[in-house]
Amino acid sequence: MDKEIQDLLTKLNIKTGLHLEISEQNVDDDTSLRLQELLLSVKDHAGRDLFWQNLLLGQLSREETVLLSRRFHIDMSARRVLFLVAFLDTVSDVTRSMLKTITTGRDEVLSLDERHIAIIKIPGDSDMDTWAYSLSDMISSEAMVSSMIAYDDPVEDINMLPDSYKNCEAALRLAGLLHADKKVVSCDRLAFEKLLYSVGQEDALDFLRRTVTGIDMSAIDNEMKNTITTLFENELNIADTAKALFIHRNTLVYRLEKFQKQTGLDLKKFDDAVICKTAFVLSELHGK
Repeated sequence: MDKEIQDLLTKLNIKTGLHLEISEQNVDDDTSLRLQELLLSVKDHAGRDLFWQNLLLGQLSREETVLLSRRFHIDMSARRVLFLVAFLDTVSDVTRSMLKTITTGRDEVLSLDERHIAIIKIPGDSDMDTWAYSLSDMISSEAMVSSMIAYDDPVEDINMLPDSYKNCEAALRLAGLLHADKKVVSCDRLAFEKLLYSVGQEDALDFLRRTVTGIDMSAIDNEMKNTITTLFENELNIADTAKALFIHRNTLVYRLEKFQKQTGLDLKKFDDAVICKTAFVLSELHGK
């Protein structure tokens, strides 16, 4: 008998305790495929949810993904968006049920652990950023719990979802360090921070020593941090930044001039703003 078929029968025996035999005359081209499907069917007692969890965690081979997708009638090429929801506390059954009610029948809602839920959404006409904020508001108002949501770009192949999961995990980790007040983060909007996250501590400290000598960036007070962050969010526009901060334009200019005296960086200039942004992120990531 073919060694592959014999190996599959052995694995089935280990999984089920059943001793199965196939006569040579009953072996055909599809025998191996059917045995693989049978092995997978006893491999995941939780069924469809466990398939999605194992897929996101990168625990399935491409062959297993194909077989299980076929078993659960899942379209592998459907366009999907991954939302990863991180909760401050343990997720209650009420919250899980609520999340299932606001998604469509084609979406998947998966409990990954006590504090993380993944939503694999088939995007419709609505903007994904808008949908994420609506989800955040609903979690806050109806479940009355704190959460942060990360979402990635749409993928056209189910096998790309593990990468989306890694991106969302990294986005939540970075947002926790740099934007703890945010409720929703988009992976592609943290590309700059993700790049700097890969910089070693020695190189980061060397950059800070060379570019910002007048002040410890990590020692900047919250008011100035908020001012700098808002300035970047408003593309260095003084009027828009002052409006967003609910302060007079002259007050904002005074803060920026004070910062310039301390650091030598004029945040109204693009090059200095880039240096400041880089130094600010590196100091937050490396605690210096």
